[in-house]
Amino acid sequence: MKAQICILANTLCSIGGIETFVYNWCSLMKDTYDIVVAVSSIADEQYNRLKRIVRVVENTEPIECDTVVVMHIATKIIPSNIKYNKKIQMVHGCKSIAYSN
Repeated sequence: MKAQICILANTLCSIGGIETFVYNWCSLMKDTYDIVVAVSSIADEQYNRLKRIVRVVENTEPIECDTVVVMHIATKIIPSNIKYNKKIQMVHGCKSIAYSN
């Protein structure tokens, strides 16, 4: 599968900051970029709303993209099935819990 941008998220839960960012960003950029969201696990609510605007696949599928956007700072290694030219590592801060990886 080919795409301009691959958003790599290990898990997208029912609700949360990363989930809100992914949905809002995809909503804004879907007409400008060819986007695929690659996940290991996704809540039904997130899958159902994302699949209406972008492709959502398991992160084991072969993907070729210009840019991979890694949504979790703890994700250090991009799966070998994702081929990319550029990587953007997102840093997400949680205001309610003071901890770091």
